[in-house]
Amino acid sequence: MQPPLTTIASPAGPLVRVACRLDAEGAETLAQEIDRLLRAGEHAVRLDLAEVTFVSSAGIGALVAAHKKLKAAGGALEVTAAGPQVRGVLKLTKLDTLIGPFDRPAAPAVAAAVAPADRVVGDVRLVALASPAGSAAVARVVGDGMRPAVVELGPGSFAVGLGTPDADDSAPLAHAGEFLAAAGCLFHRPRAADPRIDWVVGQAGHPVRAAVVEGLAWHGGMMGSAGFEPAEG
Repeated sequence: MQPPLTTIASPAGPLVRVACRLDAEGAETLAQEIDRLLRAGEHAVRLDLAEVTFVSSAGIGALVAAHKKLKAAGGALEVTAAGPQVRGVLKLTKLDTLIGPFDRPAAPAVAAAVAPADRVVGDVRLVALASPAGSAAVARVVGDGMRPAVVELGPGSFAVGLGTPDADDSAPLAHAGEFLAAAGCLFHRPRAADPRIDWVVGQAGHPVRAAVVEGLAWHGGMMGSAGFEPAEG
């Protein structure tokens, strides 16, 4: 039997696929899942309502409540897909202007990039970083400053903020320091009382797991490259 809800984790935020009627029972199930995600530190939630065929007033109330809770936490609720019936209900109640579903226009054509120039300082050359094409990645807020959220940082994940590379730390607030994660690596500088700089590198099938007290995380491919080399030779 298919479960009423299925939540798929991703660096862009959880995607909740709803496969039940959004009547009183389905609305309560959705509300409980939204509350669970908020407690886990997730503030940007996407809903896939493509399989939903009925939305009652209780379902509308659950969507409005979820929108308000996530917005108050600094995040957002977005309906990414919906069938004709659900789209009609969202349009009738004006919810489509707040949570979608959004028909995104095609991405505009990207103008040809001008080849960047290298920069020479003394006997060192900085190989110019080519500007990447495409739209910018969307970052999500992780943690709220009091309740750390455990995140997985794979090769295409990026994050910055306060936290600790020990996701199982029993006292992450006490040990959190500045960190930067990129391309499967995490660099962590504990507080001044313990000024060592630690680093962790993920391996295939084992991404870096960190307890983030507060920060930003996003996902995107590696775009561009840069480096140093001798100016001569």
